[in-house]
Parts: sequence; C-alpha cells; structure tokens
Amino acid sequence: MALGYIPAIVLVAGIRAVTGADLAHRWATSPSLVYHGRVWTLFSSALVLDRVQGLQLVVAVVLIWALLFRHGAGALWSALLLGHVGSTLTAYAGTGILWETGSRLHHAYVNPDFGISCVWITILAMLATDLVLTVRPRPRTWATLLLLATAYTGVAIVGDSTIAEAEHTLAVTAGIATMLWTRRFLAVLNIRVGWPSPANYRGIAGPSRATPLDTQLSLTGREQG
Repeated sequence: MALGYIPAIVLVAGIRAVTGADLAHRWATSPSLVYHGRVWTLFSSALVLDRVQGLQLVVAVVLIWALLFRHGAGALWSALLLGHVGSTLTAYAGTGILWETGSRLHHAYVNPDFGISCVWITILAMLATDLVLTVRPRPRTWATLLLLATAYTGVAIVGDSTIAEAEHTLAVTAGIATMLWTRRFLAVLNIRVGWPSPANYRGIAGPSRATPLDTQLSLTGREQG
C-alpha cells in the first residue's frame, strides 16, 4: 500500500490540473474539522499538493524513492503517520490550548490545512540522520543528534507563528527521532542495509562484520574439531 502513495498524489494533481476541481479545500483539514469528527481529513490532506505543485511532486517522488530503497515501506509509513498525522495532531493540540487561553492563532482554528510538505520534510530529516549515522557510527553521534533534535524543537516551536510552521518543526523532529529509533532497532538485531559504507548497523559497536551467531558457530566448530 505504501507504494501506492506516489501514484495517488500524481493522480490527484492530474485531476486538479485537468478539471480545475478545488480538491485542496475539499480535502483539507483543520483543528475545527478534526474536533467535529472529520478525522479522515488528516489523511486526505496528505494527497493534495500546495504552492508549486510540479516542484513538490518531483521532490516528493525522489525522497520517497530514496527512503523506500534504503528502509522499505515501513519507513514510509512512519513518515506518513508520524511526520504528517502525528505532527498535525500535535500542532492542533497546541492550537487548542492557545485557543482556550486566548493567546494567539485564532484564525488557525478554521483555516484549511493541506499539503505534503510535512511528509517530505520528515523523509528528508530521516535520510539526513541516516547519512550522519552511517558516516559517523559512534555513540556520541547518536547522543548529539538526540540533543540537537530536542533543542531544535524547543527553540523553533516557540518562534513559530502559524500551524504550518509548527507542523514543519515537529516533522523535522519526527524524522530525526524515527531514524534514530529505526537504526537502533536494526543495530540490536544486527541487520545491515545497503548504504555504501564500511560501517554497518552495528556501527555503534564497531565495524566488525561478525555477528554473535557467527562467533558462536565458529567456537562450536573448534570444540568439535
């Protein structure tokens, strides 16, 4: 199903271009719509391109292909669910608090919110984190990235003045955190993926390619010999 995301956004963009249908506002989401039960708009809004459609489509296709090549469909689902839905719901929750306190973002409660920017921002953050962890597979790198993600979120979210800006900040954080978790999970399972690098996914333990199972079998063979 994850592979169908690219054809889906291409199809929607084509329909809008040919028919002129206002799918952007029909399929958009907002804090008000989600509050009144139209939760499905969280997913439909991720099918509609905003601003420069052609450029966003090309960027999205390239990044999605790279993520699928590196980590498969599961990583793309993480980007869609955490990067788009997760960041949107978190931003909406913050908007609700601000709305109740009368602080700011009054118009954001009903403004249409759509586009795939959170998706490709999350994927970009995931791939960048993946590259850093591959080039420098050291414990200090993991800790540094986690601290940077936390600091970035705290500083940036305070300065955000729109829901879109808050969503983009959270999308970056989601991308970094997701890849840190993915790489750590793969490291525990001693699974390698095909990025051209002498380091492997156990890079945190060093560049050795021998797994614990290999060592155990080798020792067993020696004992039997």
